[in-house]
Amino acid sequence: MTTSRTNIVAWRTERRVIDPVYRPSDRLRDAVAGYLARRAGVTDPAHSPWFLGMCAVFLEYSDQLLASVSDRLGIVVERVGRGVERVRQLDIAILEIEGRLHGFPGPVTGRLAVGESHLTEAQLDVRRRREHQASRGRVQQELDAARAERRSVLAATVGEHATLVEEWELAHESVARAGWYYGRRMSTFLQILTMPGGLSVTNDEWVMPTPAWVGTPCPWVPVDYDRVILESKEHDDVLAA
Repeated sequence: MTTSRTNIVAWRTERRVIDPVYRPSDRLRDAVAGYLARRAGVTDPAHSPWFLGMCAVFLEYSDQLLASVSDRLGIVVERVGRGVERVRQLDIAILEIEGRLHGFPGPVTGRLAVGESHLTEAQLDVRRRREHQASRGRVQQELDAARAERRSVLAATVGEHATLVEEWELAHESVARAGWYYGRRMSTFLQILTMPGGLSVTNDEWVMPTPAWVGTPCPWVPVDYDRVILESKEHDDVLAA
C-alpha cells in the first residue's frame, strides 16, 4: 500500500501496512472477558484490568513499531542529513566561485618572459587572450562541477526524504489499523459487559489512547531540510525530472 501525501512517485515503493484481522477466536476471548467482568461486578469498564491491559498492549505495539521503523531507516536518515549538509556546503562554494568568475580580471598585456621577445604585438595579444580564456575556463569548469554535484546530491536527498515521509505515513496507517483492531476487541468486551438484559450500547466514550508520536511531524527529517532543500531554486526541476 502507498499513501498520497508525497508527490514524488518515482522514488516511492510498494510497502505493506500491518492489517490485523479480528478473528472469531479473538471475539470469543473478548466475550468471555466481558462475561467474567460482568460476573465480577465491574462498574467502571475504563479502569477494568482487561481494558487497561488492551490499552497497554496497543501502546506497546505502537512504540515497538516506531522503534522498528526508526532502526530500519537509520541509514536513510544519515544519508538525508549528509545530503542537506553537502547541499549547504555546495551553496557556499558556488557563491564563492561565481564571485571569482564575476570578478575575473581581463587578459594581461605585454611580454611576460624573455622568451617572448621574438613575438609581435599581435602574437602576444593572441597568446594573452588564450591564456586568459584557459584560466577563466578552469574557474568555469569548477563552477560547472559544483553545480552538477549539487543537482545530483539534491536529487538523491529529495528521493531519500520521500522515503522517510512515506514510511512515517505508513507507520501512522499501521497504528490506525491496530487501533481499529483493539477497538473492535474493546467493543465486544463492553457489549457483553453492559448487556445483561440484551441492552445494546456503543463504546464511543471508550476509545483507545493515542500514542504520543501519532500526529507529530516526521522526526527523521533534518530541521533545516525545508530551508536548504525545499526552497532551492532547483527543487521543482528535480521533482519534474
